[in-house]
Amino acid sequence: DDWVESIRLQYEDYGKKFEAIGRTALVGTGSAPGLICAATRYTMRYLDSCDTIYNFVWEGVDTKRFIPFWWSPVTALHDMSEEAYALIDGKLARTPAFGLPVKRQYDYMEKEITFVEHCHDEPIHYSFNAETYFKGVKNVYFKYAGAGIDYALPLYRAGLLSHEEEEINGVKIAPFDVVNAHTPAAPRYADEIKEIIDEGLLLDSGCMAIEAYGMKDGRRVLAETHVSAPGLAESWEKAGVTAEMYLTGHGGYLFTKMLLRGLFDRKGLLSSDMMSDEQVDQYFEFAKEFDITLSTTVKEL
Repeated sequence: DDWVESIRLQYEDYGKKFEAIGRTALVGTGSAPGLICAATRYTMRYLDSCDTIYNFVWEGVDTKRFIPFWWSPVTALHDMSEEAYALIDGKLARTPAFGLPVKRQYDYMEKEITFVEHCHDEPIHYSFNAETYFKGVKNVYFKYAGAGIDYALPLYRAGLLSHEEEEINGVKIAPFDVVNAHTPAAPRYADEIKEIIDEGLLLDSGCMAIEAYGMKDGRRVLAETHVSAPGLAESWEKAGVTAEMYLTGHGGYLFTKMLLRGLFDRKGLLSSDMMSDEQVDQYFEFAKEFDITLSTTVKEL
């Protein structure tokens, strides 16, 4: 698999090259991957061993204006056209796009949400680092929900996210290209974002959560961590940006801040899930300035 092989090359080949010249390279440093990986690392301190990790992301923003994606539509649609990755029984596997649905309704969520498989980096990164950073985890899933899934799922089922060219009425075209051309771009500018907010918000919510199942002091437990961050309206008030921009931008900024301050003392190539406990604590201490915080509960099962 090309993607898995590319990550292996980053860790094993390019890591050695950076180490040889005494430099540190950081990868996976946005919100997901990035901040969610740091939050998953934070959750590991509550377990002696871990068998299963779920990373949940719900993009719970809905507006009167039709905006299915708050980041690059071509990237989002491409991810949704692919089978996902999951670590299952210690082995990376491809899982069906939009498959393996699970339902969650945390106490701050207005309704029950169905999360599905989504092609993302986290299960791949964690699989390489399972023993060292994730207490021997054997199963890892990235689950996604929101307006983008609601938009893309029927398109996928109809074959409209296919990249294969077909001839329709004498014209050769890939269905994906047609859908992408007609999908509105994510808003970028403060006045544009304000206009969308003023037109009306139907829902301004969301979820970034980690569920880690394992053992603690001989008991089977669930360690559950939730990331709290400003929504769309608050992100615009604070910074003139969307919630997606706010979390991804500050997620990346915080990694850069730590790198520039010399807080990554290891040389070589690191992904955001390879921070020490002390580095994770510093990252989220810096994050508090931007009202990005964590809360964790541990429940006996």
